[in-house]
Amino acid sequence: MGRRAWVGLQLGVQRLYGRIAGKQKRPVIIPVTYHRLGLYCHDFDFKLEKGTDMTRYEVVKSSGGWKIKTPEPEYPDVSADVLITQLQGAARNSRETAEHRKQAEVIVRQLSDLISLKK
Repeated sequence: MGRRAWVGLQLGVQRLYGRIAGKQKRPVIIPVTYHRLGLYCHDFDFKLEKGTDMTRYEVVKSSGGWKIKTPEPEYPDVSADVLITQLQGAARNSRETAEHRKQAEVIVRQLSDLISLKK
């Protein structure tokens, strides 16, 4: 199995109120909610795994701004719309195998159907 990425519709970041300044003694936690449709493998394989996942990220101040300290994401997340666009390009790409082009078309239909159900 190749590289993998979670496919999602949207993510929700809870808004933080107030200001974070100086040397912070308590950890800064930012809850992020992912609305996922499934897991995409870069060898044109899509596994439907619908659900909502909330991750609480601890962030720390660095010289360039804020960075995530923990947890390290299991897989990257990609928007369903972005993946559809990429797969449509792969389906038209003559350098892809016929099997990969067909698989790309099937996944585009699956994702498009899932998105239309959410609207």
